[in-house]
Amino acid sequence: MFIPNGWYVAAVSNEVTSTPRRQIICDVPVVLFRTASGKPVALSDRCIHRKMPLSKGRVKGEHIQCGYHGFVYDCTGKCVAIPGQNTVPRRAAVSNYPLVEKFGWLWLWLGAKKDAHADLLPKTPGLDQEGWVPFRDHLHVKANYQLLVDNLIDLSHETYVHTSSIGNASVAETPIEARRNGNEVFVNRVMRNIPPPPFFAKAGKSDANVDRYQLVHFQPPCYVHVEARTVPPGSEDPDSGVRFFVLDALVPETATTTNYYWAVSRNFRLEDQMFGEWWHDAVNRIFQEDREILEAQQMSIESDHSGIRPVDAAIDGGTILARQVNDELLASEG
Repeated sequence: MFIPNGWYVAAVSNEVTSTPRRQIICDVPVVLFRTASGKPVALSDRCIHRKMPLSKGRVKGEHIQCGYHGFVYDCTGKCVAIPGQNTVPRRAAVSNYPLVEKFGWLWLWLGAKKDAHADLLPKTPGLDQEGWVPFRDHLHVKANYQLLVDNLIDLSHETYVHTSSIGNASVAETPIEARRNGNEVFVNRVMRNIPPPPFFAKAGKSDANVDRYQLVHFQPPCYVHVEARTVPPGSEDPDSGVRFFVLDALVPETATTTNYYWAVSRNFRLEDQMFGEWWHDAVNRIFQEDREILEAQQMSIESDHSGIRPVDAAIDGGTILARQVNDELLASEG
């Protein structure tokens, strides 16, 4: 069901401390913690003795101790001490997972360790570029991660879900261009000489018509970033109006729940504090609207026993390609 060979955001970096933290990633329970030296560690969250979650234990220096019977593990997952005896069985160990700390997140690799190369991290424009200011947040969504991927690849829903902010009729009425390049999918929608939706009018301080771009990029297994911009009609300068990136890590927790880590990065009106506060609030409201829709969709899917297949439309070109990518990767790893 899930693709093991891929980097998954496990947590926001500054939320992982010396207090053990439990995360479930692709149905795998993991304990995250920092040692006394500040090193982030990810281990299987089950003590080898009686399966007690290590996240209920405590960090002791560079080790973690089970809170039930005191078994002590090092950063590799090897048990190094058992109270009341001098020797430790050779097989007394739990799984250790590679971690990379970058872009304000901790990234975890579930698959074969030999394949865990940092250069396979997804592209994240706007998070490590000079002149761009991101802010991050996290949502727990009671829906399958693929529904979240679909939602971000097919932005036609903005017309109906986000009518007071980023949506207007032009989004649903304008066709998309979808293409696949290897295991990445690109979906472009360009709306020429249209009225800006309220969110963009506020950000650009103008109600004048614009050319609006939605440039969507999917990277498996669960990453979508969107470059959103409005520019004066006919302008070829991407920074001549409102431009920002929405970075989305849609990390499967279980088959019906997802940890949604996101960042929005902009390069305009950076000194305007009041606008920044409005921006943060407006963006958060948009994500909350998405969560309500996705959770309602998941509930409807779970209660549907009709056996009727959903009908695809032209707007689904990108989502179909992205699902093909993940299906092929899952089949190749199976």
